Amino acid sequence: MNNSAILDNAKKELPHIKNLFDKYSKKIESDRRLPDDLVTAVSKTGIFDSMIPLSGGGREWKLPVTLRVIEELSKIDGSIGWMSGVGGAVSGVTTGWLPSNVIRALFGKDPLRLVSASTRPSGIATSVPGGISLSGKWQFASSVSNARLVLGGFHLEDEIPKVGLIAIFKPNELEILDTWSVLGMHGTGSHDFVISNLFVPQEHTLDYVDGTPKHDGPLYRMQPRFTLITTIAPLALGMARTATEYFKDFMSKKQDSQTGTPMLDRSTLQERFAKAEIALRSARAFFYDTIDNLWDIIERGDQPTDKEITVGRLAVTNAVTSGTKVIDILYHSAGSSSFYKNNLLERYFRDIHVVAQHGFATDENLYHLGANLLEDDSSDVSKTRPF
Repeated sequence: MNNSAILDNAKKELPHIKNLFDKYSKKIESDRRLPDDLVTAVSKTGIFDSMIPLSGGGREWKLPVTLRVIEELSKIDGSIGWMSGVGGAVSGVTTGWLPSNVIRALFGKDPLRLVSASTRPSGIATSVPGGISLSGKWQFASSVSNARLVLGGFHLEDEIPKVGLIAIFKPNELEILDTWSVLGMHGTGSHDFVISNLFVPQEHTLDYVDGTPKHDGPLYRMQPRFTLITTIAPLALGMARTATEYFKDFMSKKQDSQTGTPMLDRSTLQERFAKAEIALRSARAFFYDTIDNLWDIIERGDQPTDKEITVGRLAVTNAVTSGTKVIDILYHSAGSSSFYKNNLLERYFRDIHVVAQHGFATDENLYHLGANLLEDDSSDVSKTRPF
């Protein structure tokens, strides 16, 4: 199936997903998770399978089309977009480091292949015959109450922790801690969880940083840590686009309380909206132009240079900071109406400011990225500047 057909098929599911979201909107905020039938509806787009190898029963979409599907889902709701990407489905890319038979055995016949992951090496493992004994506490396990598999980063006892080692287990093998009491993105259900002395078979562990992929598709030749962070960009872009559409509709029904003239005729509002459109359209163009270029490099069998990956990371960071800027502009331009719970801008304002706190989305990345771009081309950027 080509990219256009994948995107078109996913879009056919969007009206039903939107209807379910509207039905459950308040419940999502209070329950701090997405209802099961809504998650099932999202799965019909194919997004949860998109990163899983074809030979393992997945769809193995091209990364650029996966990102565009995430953007469409994010236009409905931020938590849905999060589950569909950075806080859920994207972690399926790590299954590319598992043999096909292991992938199929892990998921079984369950059609809902949603993965929850906390990849920081928070777990401590002891080697035992046939595998490891794992204990630990993990944070930010998005979608953990909906997921079919859970991935936890770990390090071996007495070894220095490093990112890349992953253990895979079932949700019924862990204890979820009710910790997700936060400003926004309530529906992601990004709770903590704990495990104590769990036996994990060796075949259910992997190293997606230093290990070798078991599948040779381009999706698994891209730097996996870069792939994992890309999906936060279409999330922010989709949220910001819906916010602009809502703002236009909402403000078209309002009049200036002092003059009685339509609010959309106010020059300051028009200027702010123009600036929001500039920020959103330019960020989106930069992001997809960069991603499409990187994917072309991978597909022809080459590897992007460190500087090309750095530009990709800049595009991701810029998409999130620009999406945040857009929603901030709209929120403040709508005046006192914005802070009422029945105003969608209130929810998007809370949600985007949670997204913007993600470690790979903040301006704290810029000094590393700027330093990478300033390095002499002959230097080994990957060693001198951490990813």
